[in-house]
Amino acid sequence: MHRLADLGRLVHIVGVLLRFLIVTFHDRVARRIAWLRFGRATLSGPDRLRHLLEELGGSFIKFGQILSLQPDLIPRPYCDALFDLLDRVPPFAFDDVEEIFRQDLGSPPDGIFDTFDPQPFASASIGQVHRATLGGNRLAVKVRRPTAVGDFGGDIRLMRLALRLMAALRLRGVEAFRMPIEEFIAWTTDELDYRTEARYMSEVGRNSSHRPESNVPAVYSDLSTHRILVTDFIAGPTLLEYLRSLDRRDPAVAYRLKETGFDPEKFADNIISNFLGDVFRHGVFHADLHPANLLILPDNVVGYVDFGITGVISEYGRQHVLALILALSRRDLDGLYEGLLRISNVEASSDRERFRRGLDRLADDWFEQKKGVARLRRSYTVIMLDMIRLSRECNLLPHEEALRYMRSVVTADGLIARFAPGYDTSAALEESSRRELESQAWKSTFSADAIVDVLLAGSRLIHDGATRLDRLLDRLERSQRRSSKVAKSIPPRRSRRYEAKLARLTFVLIGLSALMALGGEPTHMGFNLLTAQLALFAAGILSLLITALRWLVT
Repeated sequence: MHRLADLGRLVHIVGVLLRFLIVTFHDRVARRIAWLRFGRATLSGPDRLRHLLEELGGSFIKFGQILSLQPDLIPRPYCDALFDLLDRVPPFAFDDVEEIFRQDLGSPPDGIFDTFDPQPFASASIGQVHRATLGGNRLAVKVRRPTAVGDFGGDIRLMRLALRLMAALRLRGVEAFRMPIEEFIAWTTDELDYRTEARYMSEVGRNSSHRPESNVPAVYSDLSTHRILVTDFIAGPTLLEYLRSLDRRDPAVAYRLKETGFDPEKFADNIISNFLGDVFRHGVFHADLHPANLLILPDNVVGYVDFGITGVISEYGRQHVLALILALSRRDLDGLYEGLLRISNVEASSDRERFRRGLDRLADDWFEQKKGVARLRRSYTVIMLDMIRLSRECNLLPHEEALRYMRSVVTADGLIARFAPGYDTSAALEESSRRELESQAWKSTFSADAIVDVLLAGSRLIHDGATRLDRLLDRLERSQRRSSKVAKSIPPRRSRRYEAKLARLTFVLIGLSALMALGGEPTHMGFNLLTAQLALFAAGILSLLITALRWLVT
């Protein structure tokens, strides 16, 4: 069955591509034959390309979405035309929506929600989104296309078949395509199952709940399935709407956004800050930052939707990616080389020397001198693609998690270049990375493991210190009694041994409270580990004050 479906998909792709080639190179012939036309007979080149990708469907639409954000790679008019692939792909019928609800939830939409708009307000390659209400809450309901699995599954199988054929024919350069195709397959598999998206959306929402500049909608898990995703509806214009208003020179959207305090550069700052915060603090991040997935909320808060492509990066990868950003921003080519080696698959056939020479050659194009300081003059899009290309040529392919991060940076950089062209993405990444490294250094110094090590290593010192203090005070007391001529006329005071023991108790109480703080119990009222810890700490401080006062008045 799959073979017949794949054959049909292949015939469809070949037929559409042939039509496109005829239209492109023999436009007069195409105008006379309706079957050859893509939309209107007089379509421009950019619009014709968009119609081509729409007709091909599946992974070709995703490819067009990626290209729409890369003005460094294709002409600007083509980027503008491909923008419609982000949210204006032709929708599928509402009858299909109702059938999916009956199969997955046992009832049509109007039997579940208080209201459900049959007309989608956004439609893309895998699904479309409808407005709904339930119990006074406004909801966004995403439904997967009935043909999505067939279209993407067929494309994936054809890609794998093409790779096997090229490998069998021993064609050069095939290995360079293996990892991107496998990565595309992994992304697509995640995107086709909305339960995976729901899980990642919930996780990123929890991780970013403390950041006021980020807003991730809550997920309604009991109403979500592998083909249906229900979340809170976030009201606000998408960044794509703002970009379209700029292209058509319509000031209305910009005026409304200005009333809410919208500042493109501040909004870009928040995108970078949120992105790096998710990457380096939690290792889970939104990896599909295109303008239809970002909402502009009051005070430059970034609203995030569509977590179909989510990146996960290990702690090892985070540390070295951080170092890479700083090395690149400072033109530390040795640091860049070493960092790239640490996040790449180094094999016997890897050509390290060629890779190092290639970095020197590329750096001459990446950087320029301004007032004696090396500054990036190329966009991160160009730099990341140059590094990936060089890595492939030298058989030093980055790890999958690093590649996903690098491609996410390319997407974010291309996006920011569209709505805030004067924004210095390189400087923002460097500053955010520097702050993150400083924060990590501070946290590691006072981490649970570090405190335990200090307390365990210092327990002997605390005991010995208190004992030595006890002995020292005894000697001082005996010396004072021998040397003071008026010792007998002074009423005897409590032994200094008492103060020394009190000091020792102080050290013990404070040490115990520090150890108990490592339990990490959340703050709540009543008697618990936290309140016991606070009581011990307070007792230790009070004991220390009493001891100090006794010594002062003696």
